[in-house]
Amino acid sequence: MSSCSFDPHVMECLGPLVTGGTCVMLKPLGNLDLNYVISTIHRHRVSIAGFVTSFLYALHEYLEQTNQFHLLSSMRQIIFGGEACHAARIAPIFTALSHPSLNIELVNAYGPAETTDTATYHKVTQQDLDRNIIPIGKPLLNYACHILDEQLLPIAVNELGELYIGGRGVFAGYFGDNDMVRSLNNNALVRLPFEETLCYRTGDLCRLSETGNILYCGRADHQVKLRGQRLEIGEIEACIMRVEGVTNCVVMKQTNTRTQRDFLVAFAQSHDSNSTNDLQKVIMCQCNTQLPDYMVPSTVTVMDKLPLNVNGKIDRKQLLDIELLEKNTGRNDDM
Repeated sequence: MSSCSFDPHVMECLGPLVTGGTCVMLKPLGNLDLNYVISTIHRHRVSIAGFVTSFLYALHEYLEQTNQFHLLSSMRQIIFGGEACHAARIAPIFTALSHPSLNIELVNAYGPAETTDTATYHKVTQQDLDRNIIPIGKPLLNYACHILDEQLLPIAVNELGELYIGGRGVFAGYFGDNDMVRSLNNNALVRLPFEETLCYRTGDLCRLSETGNILYCGRADHQVKLRGQRLEIGEIEACIMRVEGVTNCVVMKQTNTRTQRDFLVAFAQSHDSNSTNDLQKVIMCQCNTQLPDYMVPSTVTVMDKLPLNVNGKIDRKQLLDIELLEKNTGRNDDM
């Protein structure tokens, strides 16, 4: 599914070939055609596929609309990742794929390119959905994961910290020999007293559950400071995803170039375009009742479909361009 320039391509191609399997390749930009993807899976009797999370959402919606779940009858497992997932959005997918006629396993995989793609994985269960959170799981063989505080000390269970990954899959450093590359490597690769090899600093905020599973809580650089308060964008997105009718969402910080004041904007995906205004009101009501004032988005834009880039991830730059266009047409974003 992935472009050859996207790191999961290595696992998707080499994984089947080194284990005696067959690798089915899509035509160029074939991942942008959902009907073609489904037809290819059915024609070649594909058993395992890997999708970016946003693409999995889109695929599920297409299968529901066209009633073509039976075309996935050859599949045993779908691996998804590359983006944070929302339990509320995964729940209907899990239900559909767990039907006895399909019985397809869903696996949430996690790992930066710097750790040779996948470092942890978790098979989604009904218990995850009941708890409303899907872990990224536990380390693969030959990997070690550490959740540390700012002093690089291990934190307690359920406390928030930054994830560091050690093991054989950790890269040796970014290519190049200049001051900029050396600075990047010094920041990314850390030697810990309890690890034999260098560890990669992921920049991802995580918690460790009582069961030993790692819970992804967002990016350290996505932690936004707004009106003197530090907040996590993922918490706002999870709140919006619980609104009925919302199939995907993105929340971003914007800056008013005239006043230099920061504010939050939300983009929500829904296929019921006839009730856009009503859904905007419901989302704002949900945020106002379940979130502190400083975490409530200033605006909500409802769209039929969030734009995706060629790798199947949400195209945040395009969303920012949409937001800028709306500003230039006279919308007031002052707080």
